Amino acid sequence: MLWVRRFDDAEPRRLAGTERAEYPFWSPDSASIGFSADGFVKRVPADGGPVQTICKGPSRSSEGSWGRDAVIILRGADGIYKVAAEGGEAELVLRPDRSLGETWYRAPRFLPDGRRFLFQTRSGDGTSSVFVASLDPEVQPRRIAGPVHEWGRAEYAEPGVLFYLDRSQLLVAQPVLPETLQPTGAPVPISPKAVSTPLGWAAFSVSENGALAYLESEARGKGRNRVLWLNRQGRAMGGIEDRQGVWAIALSPDETSIAANIDQDIWLYDVGSGIPTRSTTNPSLDYVPVWSPDGRRYAFTSTRNGANQVFVMEKDNAGEDREVVSIPGRQVRVLDWSSDGDLLLLGVWGGTTSNDIWSYSFTEGQARPFLETSFDEEPGELSPDGRWLAYTSDEAGGPNIYLKPFPGPGATIRVSSGGGAQPRWRGDGRELFYLDPNHAMMSVAITGERQIVPGPPTPLFHKDLDSQAHWWVYDVSPDGQRFLVVEPGEGGAISVLVNWPAKLSGP
Repeated sequence: MLWVRRFDDAEPRRLAGTERAEYPFWSPDSASIGFSADGFVKRVPADGGPVQTICKGPSRSSEGSWGRDAVIILRGADGIYKVAAEGGEAELVLRPDRSLGETWYRAPRFLPDGRRFLFQTRSGDGTSSVFVASLDPEVQPRRIAGPVHEWGRAEYAEPGVLFYLDRSQLLVAQPVLPETLQPTGAPVPISPKAVSTPLGWAAFSVSENGALAYLESEARGKGRNRVLWLNRQGRAMGGIEDRQGVWAIALSPDETSIAANIDQDIWLYDVGSGIPTRSTTNPSLDYVPVWSPDGRRYAFTSTRNGANQVFVMEKDNAGEDREVVSIPGRQVRVLDWSSDGDLLLLGVWGGTTSNDIWSYSFTEGQARPFLETSFDEEPGELSPDGRWLAYTSDEAGGPNIYLKPFPGPGATIRVSSGGGAQPRWRGDGRELFYLDPNHAMMSVAITGERQIVPGPPTPLFHKDLDSQAHWWVYDVSPDGQRFLVVEPGEGGAISVLVNWPAKLSGP
């Protein structure tokens, strides 16, 4: 949901029709706001009004920027796209140059001329840089800053200043020549603390009238997420109280350990004591842990080699983590580990289709596509007997829960009627859980043998969980009686710096 607050208003206003909105961006006249929701790029009047769909997003969650010529640029799974602000089909304008080791482009931002734009690259050596490019195809992209923080972004403001996050997540202002964007001096620190979200993503925005808004990571410390146990009525039954900033979790098969993401690393919590131990230490992002069926290892996704790839780590950290899955030209995220131990379920993106579901066999040493369509299909989880896949797809216009025989063939069964995400199985396969758009934990009874039959969805409880996340924000005990959830904390305070040019001119 999008909210808007004017500087001269005491309270923010909610914009109706923007449920599940992500990556908001302003029109040049500040009259409208673009955003991504349910796989589509949309716009809404800043004062409220009807929501208009602009296009099918080039990725499930598309970052955007609105130029002065009524053109919007978007970050897609395979590059930078453009689309008319009034609507149309998104068109690819720039894709990563694999010959130069580029793996992805992200965070496009228009420059004031409405033709040139900034974006960040990620290279195979793990470094990120800021580039400037143009909608004019004959103009070649050019590097202007780097290395920078991999999940940052760059924004330009008159009279010639480039804002970006350095590798320490500090927000800096780099004076540049307006025409060439070449540096004209040393970068000036804006904040002495990291400016980022819990995942390390850039959290700042600059206006054309001298205002700069940003969120220091320390400001969100009091509101960091925590992990709770809930019963089937949604009542708390204890949890982890240290508020370390957990954002993705996985309960071990024997229920003695929790693999959790804290900031950009994976930590292992002892369920009995609640004490965490850091497991991964690579400076890149390691995320979305998934346990092996015997609980001795976990698989996870990492950006350490310049692209999202899948690694495996021993629970006791004996030996080095090892890369097991990478797909050339694609990004890969691990979703599940089959009960027989041979298959990893993968979320794959970056090709000509949207988010797809593949599987990787340890026996064959090969990854194969399972669901590869124009729709977004993930996350998903295999049934305990390995015969069915429960997954999320937007083929009906918004995210819903489906079942499909695995590895096929067979007909697809729709489970949810009013939207859903994050499907999880009970340990015996006789119940399926998911989150609906209204933050309800839904239960679906599963009957049948060779052809399973899902019952009507029934709400168990309501909890403000992030159903839009591309990672698991809850897990279920094998008996289906307890839910391990990531409870969002309160948001931190946003700082607003007025007349920021004065900070650059010195005392």
